[in-house]
Amino acid sequence: RELPGEMAGLFAIEGESIYTASLIRDPERLPVEGGLFGTFLSAPAKQLILACPFNGMEDTPKLNHMIGLPRHLYSPGPAAVSARVRWYRNGQFEQIVMTPQKRDGQQVLDVHIPARLGELMMDLAGDTTEDGSDSNADDDDSEEDDEFDPGPESDPDAGPGNRPSNGPDKK
Repeated sequence: RELPGEMAGLFAIEGESIYTASLIRDPERLPVEGGLFGTFLSAPAKQLILACPFNGMEDTPKLNHMIGLPRHLYSPGPAAVSARVRWYRNGQFEQIVMTPQKRDGQQVLDVHIPARLGELMMDLAGDTTEDGSDSNADDDDSEEDDEFDPGPESDPDAGPGNRPSNGPDKK
């Protein structure tokens, strides 16, 4: 379902199964159409996937919500998966790195996007191609995650006893 109000354009995919979050490994199976330039995905709980299709720079306000919402919804415990956000495009996942920091007594979140996404956003902002198409469509020289890994070992949000299951194997 599409979220209401200022979060319109973000989608919550909810299910009764504790394996709902495992669908994030195969975004083509999700009931949300992917964006022209990929989709941002997160699975903060076993029964919830958040999706934000990315169709251009006009979606930037939605991305701000997509960065914060999983951290807000993630709660350590038996249903927890991860507060991570990944960008999925052309069959590959790339992590959006978020690091909580204290600055001037305020809690802030440093967000670092993958180089390939940064280049794409710069191209979109400047529309460097004549037809407005993505000039990075065949760019394969960046580091990329080939598979979604909610791995607890590198997830700062997964504490002891909150190790997520990878769910059943896909058939």
